[in-house]
Amino acid sequence: MTKLLTFIVIIFFFACKEKSNQILLVNNQTIQEKEVQDNKIYTSCEEAITDIVKSSNAIAIKNFKNIQVRINNLTTEKISIELYVSNDISENLAEKKVSESSVGWLEFFPLTKKLQDITNDPENQELLKYDSTILEKNDISKLCGLLNVNSNSNNQNNIKCYRKENNDYSFKEICEYSGIKDFKFLYSQIAEKFQQDDLLRILPKKDTIYSTLSTPEIKYSIKKDLITINITSEGGNTILKIYHTKDKGIIESTKLID
Repeated sequence: MTKLLTFIVIIFFFACKEKSNQILLVNNQTIQEKEVQDNKIYTSCEEAITDIVKSSNAIAIKNFKNIQVRINNLTTEKISIELYVSNDISENLAEKKVSESSVGWLEFFPLTKKLQDITNDPENQELLKYDSTILEKNDISKLCGLLNVNSNSNNQNNIKCYRKENNDYSFKEICEYSGIKDFKFLYSQIAEKFQQDDLLRILPKKDTIYSTLSTPEIKYSIKKDLITINITSEGGNTILKIYHTKDKGIIESTKLID
């Protein structure tokens, strides 16, 4: 009986030790993962903003799975953020069609580091909590190019727009942005001239076909040196091109009437 009791005690001792080692391993792994997150250096504005938003207590983050984040508008004072979910409605693999639904709107203020939810009422904002360690080694204003964007956009002498006649007697409107070659910024100059849902608020990373109730088809062709957007509507087609030369970014807009 004594031998049996001794045997049970020994087994219990080693079992507890093994469990303790497992707990220690899990805790150490958790600490290491937290350190990696704390020390993360971001290379893009979208990536940093996405992590800030997804670490927050915004209602949409809790209520929706596979939620996506995109920047709607950038200024030195404020970054407007849209939360949305997307569904693949493609009928064949050759042409990808995506349906999107907005599920939340947030605002981030780079100077004060404040994040607020304006989904329910823009006049009655809800202050949100988020993982502020993301900002300890990352300058959002610099990362998002806010200083450069605003200094250039406020200097109208750096923007030159003119009209050029095509061979088919249609006109092409061309705007040149001296010293600006950022496709995302150039696209934002186009997007702000359209209604909320008539264009994607942020430039997609790959070829995309997008449609709305008012516009049957918007086709994005994304290449390294050229962005082409073909907008099909009842009145005809509008072709937008974004590209750059050595020292300036260029936006071309051509209206083709049926």
